[in-house]
Amino acid sequence: MIKNTVSENILSKEAMYLFKKRRYKEASFIFEKANSISPTLFNSVMSAFCSVMTDNFIIAEGIIASIKRKYPDSPAGSQLENFLFIKGASSVESVLLRLAETREKYPFDKKTKQLLSQVEKTKSFEKLQKKISIFDAVDIPGHRFNKPRQKSIIKIPIRRHGIKKSMRAPSLRLLVMSVIFLVSAVLIIINFSYLRNVFSDKIISFSFMGESEKATEADISSMMYPLIDKSTKVKPLVSYSSDEEVRKEFNSARNDMKRGNYNNALFSLNRIINSNSNIRIKEKALYLVKYIAGIEDKPSSEISYNEVSKSPELYAGFTVRWKGKVQNFKNKKGKISFSLISDSQSLEIFAPFEEDLSNGQTVEVKGTFVNAIGKDKVMYVQAEEIY
Repeated sequence: MIKNTVSENILSKEAMYLFKKRRYKEASFIFEKANSISPTLFNSVMSAFCSVMTDNFIIAEGIIASIKRKYPDSPAGSQLENFLFIKGASSVESVLLRLAETREKYPFDKKTKQLLSQVEKTKSFEKLQKKISIFDAVDIPGHRFNKPRQKSIIKIPIRRHGIKKSMRAPSLRLLVMSVIFLVSAVLIIINFSYLRNVFSDKIISFSFMGESEKATEADISSMMYPLIDKSTKVKPLVSYSSDEEVRKEFNSARNDMKRGNYNNALFSLNRIINSNSNIRIKEKALYLVKYIAGIEDKPSSEISYNEVSKSPELYAGFTVRWKGKVQNFKNKKGKISFSLISDSQSLEIFAPFEEDLSNGQTVEVKGTFVNAIGKDKVMYVQAEEIY
């Protein structure tokens, strides 16, 4: 038991050092390791902090939910949740209401009191919304690192040429630093595998689910934050006017995944990714897009070049089947590439396999539409089969 406590303290100190150096990914990993040895509010809050700082909002939401469940008397979970809410809020009124509710629940929460006052006095909520940092909204709870026992000096007699000398044993500080170095080295070696175990239990189990279960796992029904980002100044490709529209689109994608209509699902998910929805919704959409990309033998869609070329971003990842004539055929080191010409339209095909083709030959290509790339918006397809 003492061994675990010492280890937790050493790891927490090391993680805090990395946090202060803004090395948030490394700090996040070590805070989680410390928390697995000896769970504390401090380590949990710092893990959530680091996840937010590295834009891992799905992980942050899971940690925040755990904090609120395990430490109901602490305002830390609500503070973290309020910060994410503020960043995606569509109106100052909704923020004031939420902060007031937190103040009522935690009357001694000075951080929320200050933040509430700041929001009440602001003349431009949009400017304040961009300016507020997580440090303005969240208190880092105190952590009492175990103090080492008072240093003791061990004198070891040494005889040299009949002269007795005393030698001080290595200091505890040197010993602690050595342990930190060894622990850090081990953590670096196991970094990737441990991250999967600590942070991604949900993701690991996700990979063993069926399509129906995976679509259900990426759920947004419990999200309490505004789903539309009103603070962006760049006009998106797709603009939603209400949270309900975002929910409807996202749920439509999930239902299409369950039915195996992957292209339809991708169209909805790509719309969300290229929209004014907030970053947390986009992250969930990307999560599903990456899963669909790993599915083999997906059915193709009957869709024209012209339709795709109008808004290629919305068709990224689509399984397509297009006909045309081969031009600029190249075969290099077992990989081929060529231009596919049809109806005066051209797109570039590349394939990680060999095929005996010739320029002018008519072929049908089944593959994944990558996107339109570059200033000229050249459309690329990775071929799976060529007929």
